[in-house]
Amino acid sequence: TVVCAVWHTASSDFSSDRRSVFCRGMKPIVELQRRTTPFPKPQALFVDGHTLWVSSRTTKHLYALERDSFAVTWETSVPDGMTPWGVTKVERDLFTVCGTDASEVDDRVIRRVVPRYGVDPDFRWACPEGMGSHLSHTGAALVLSQWYPKKLIFFDAAGVPVRTIDVGHGVVGHCFAQG
Repeated sequence: TVVCAVWHTASSDFSSDRRSVFCRGMKPIVELQRRTTPFPKPQALFVDGHTLWVSSRTTKHLYALERDSFAVTWETSVPDGMTPWGVTKVERDLFTVCGTDASEVDDRVIRRVVPRYGVDPDFRWACPEGMGSHLSHTGAALVLSQWYPKKLIFFDAAGVPVRTIDVGHGVVGHCFAQG
């Protein structure tokens, strides 16, 4: 498994002195298509074959979109008016980082979502230090990124943090290939 990190300054100048790359051999990003979501403020994104799983910061829903048409094929709200910040899929289930949409409060949790059913009312893992943004899966562990603490945290199947990587900078998003 290879983890790649790319970041740049707020400037629109993407010259080599303005960015850092932690993965040699990365190809430039090529925009193939630009689409508008059928809801405002998309946030989390997970691609699963022909389905895009996307959340909205405004509606506080998680949506299944048909990849070609962007038609909503299913949606669910997140309990307690929480915002779904990040999402990943493990086998048949989705996992999402949920929390309030307020800068002064950071009390985030990981919830399990069963597609076509909804949020599992019995599944709730507290994010370490109440913080978390995005999720991925290595094939063996669920991984949470934390922007301010600058960490990736790996969880076992019981929700216990088993490994932490201090990355030295905020992590906007991450993934594990073939995880």
